Amino acid sequence: MINYARFCKMFGIPFFLIFDSDSNAKPEELSDHKEKNRWLLDICDSRIGEFPPTTIGDCFCIIEEEYEEYLRKIDPDYKSIEDEASREYGAGGKKGIRGRFTASLYGEKGISPPKIIKDLIKAIYDKRSSSI
Repeated sequence: MINYARFCKMFGIPFFLIFDSDSNAKPEELSDHKEKNRWLLDICDSRIGEFPPTTIGDCFCIIEEEYEEYLRKIDPDYKSIEDEASREYGAGGKKGIRGRFTASLYGEKGISPPKIIKDLIKAIYDKRSSSI
């Protein structure tokens, strides 16, 4: 992700990074996450620290810990929808696939997504609109 973002920035191609800070990682993994977070935030010219609270910036969204754990904490519907997506689509341990199916189930069930997701969608839309 870092190389693609740098490439886009170098050539003036609009981009929007979405990543989790993994602030709740094992102690022996924290320095690696800290470095990656710093690189990603630097690409967006942000100096909010390596493990900031969940923040949506001009070209990024950083989730303060692991993305799925964060959503399970803030949205009481997330875990049951995620479990249903895993059962229905057999997504197993593939987080990206399970996440896409989970998002689609929100829509199918007519359940409003968590506020952070709504804010993220708006930020990406605004970024796209300002880049046209």
